[in-house]
Amino acid sequence: AYASDHVTDIDVVVVRDERAALESGFHLLAVDETTPWLTPSFLAQAARLGITLVGVWDRSEPAGQTRLEHLGITHRLVGSMPADEVIFLLRRLRPITAGFPAPDLTAPPVAGDRESEAGTVCAVGGPPGAGAREIAIGLATVLAHTRSTLLVDANESSPGLARRLGLGLHPHLATAITAVADHDVDGLVGVLAEPMNSGFRAGFDTIVGLPTAVEWDRLTVRGVDRVLDAARSSYDLTVVCTSPVIEDLRRWVDRYAVSRHVLSVAADVTVGVCEASPRGVLRFLDWLVEYAALSGDPLTRVPVIINKLPAGRTVFGEIVGQLHAISGTRVDVIGGVPFDRRVQRAEWNANAPSRGPYTKAVAHLARQLDASLDLTRQRSDA
Repeated sequence: AYASDHVTDIDVVVVRDERAALESGFHLLAVDETTPWLTPSFLAQAARLGITLVGVWDRSEPAGQTRLEHLGITHRLVGSMPADEVIFLLRRLRPITAGFPAPDLTAPPVAGDRESEAGTVCAVGGPPGAGAREIAIGLATVLAHTRSTLLVDANESSPGLARRLGLGLHPHLATAITAVADHDVDGLVGVLAEPMNSGFRAGFDTIVGLPTAVEWDRLTVRGVDRVLDAARSSYDLTVVCTSPVIEDLRRWVDRYAVSRHVLSVAADVTVGVCEASPRGVLRFLDWLVEYAALSGDPLTRVPVIINKLPAGRTVFGEIVGQLHAISGTRVDVIGGVPFDRRVQRAEWNANAPSRGPYTKAVAHLARQLDASLDLTRQRSDA
């Protein structure tokens, strides 16, 4: 009743026997622990047909939850949950491509296809306080002069690109995920065509993050992957801001799954940002441990930018020495960026920092990165 009155994109149909459930062609099937045909055999058949099962149990009878758990039903709801919350969770479980034709994977590639013209995805990450978001903005600003560039905020824990650039909170990354699922690359173009009310004109396009961090579960690895795939076909370079926290919490709920995936799988290049202070070094090494666990390759080298350097070269040399002494060849420090109060003023005014030591240093590092991206592309093409 709730779905018929309030929801337009979900059809609810009641089934009363095992055969109807299996032949329905549904994406999701909600069952309770008293369903007589809820057996391991039925679960196996449903899995083969691509049907996701959602178990419903009565809070007054905890044994029902135990039975659902023993059967291997991982998605379980309390029967007393409000209808709007149930619908929200069902939306999270349904396939992102539901209702759209599957791509023809047997078709031969044609000249000029996405694979041959794919752009580069560069992830920028670092621990809290390192200034990774500001570095990402700076790199995108410089590289936009030579490449068509898109800046994406995929930070689940502290999305702030919209506020930093004076942009509207809508449309955002979750909107882009839905649009790309519906219309592929055309959907991404439609999202970017929406008015952003921006006072920050830097030559690159932007997809802002979620309005609030509490909505983090609206981002999915698969959805963000689809957005980045669409971006590759439309932009030479996509710069992605990630969460400063990338702790592995899969044992409970994968809170930082998107950032972890972007850093370890989706990105062609990952740039780490370390704050130039003893606290910043310790935090960065903690971040590096998490990143190393993601990559699974002990020989992977991370380009690192030392940010917020005080005047003089002494601190830079000490930090580089500490990073190399502890992390060895995993860290490839490509340069430093000085502390500049122009950046603070720019943050207050939601605009680009005025020309000074910070902008000059970022421009130099961006040119280095630009050259390395070309080298990566040449090796890939070879």
